[in-house]
Amino acid sequence: MVQLLDEFQYLNMYIDAGVETKPCKAYMSTAESKVAPLLITGSLMGVVSEELMLYLPHRFGEMVVPKMDADESREMTMNYGNLYGHDLTRETAEYIVSVTNHVPGRIVELLSPKIGKPMIRTSDDVDRALAYEVGDGTI
Repeated sequence: MVQLLDEFQYLNMYIDAGVETKPCKAYMSTAESKVAPLLITGSLMGVVSEELMLYLPHRFGEMVVPKMDADESREMTMNYGNLYGHDLTRETAEYIVSVTNHVPGRIVELLSPKIGKPMIRTSDDVDRALAYEVGDGTI
């Protein structure tokens, strides 16, 4: 059994703790539970992990997962490109890895097909897909 606090930032967005400098602590009882490990995800996971370690220092530790190296990132890019129907060359995959800074979520978002976003075959296609994602997408 695992507890998962996903997209933590939305918890504080919709629940007002009454004090601007003290975010909602509604998750604290869940965090203190020793029934199962607590996994935290979301764009503000650094904020919640800092708070948990501040208020519950003996209960939590931090384990940092390192970025993928260039070879892993390239292989992931080639695999997802194949899955989504892109005709990627090794050089195009390396370019995608470079512009996404090896971040898996960005690689997947760049490769995921959407109406209006070009299929990716060349670095120019990558630039157009990136412009689409930054302007109208989720990156």
